[in-house]
Amino acid sequence: MTEEQEKVRERKKRREGKREGGRRREKREKRRKRGREEVEWEEKREGQRRTNSITWKYGRTET
Repeated sequence: MTEEQEKVRERKKRREGKREGGRRREKREKRRKRGREEVEWEEKREGQRRTNSITWKYGRTET
């Protein structure tokens, strides 16, 4: 690869914000994803708690 192509490539990367902004964007997306998973996990946990209390009250008759 020639130096000219290298420069063009660097410019393109910079334009896309991949130099420092890219990493930040990745982190932000990761955090958002983790937030979603956290919410799902909380809902699951809540459901588990409900079934646990039912099981505790009535034994394993109704599910």
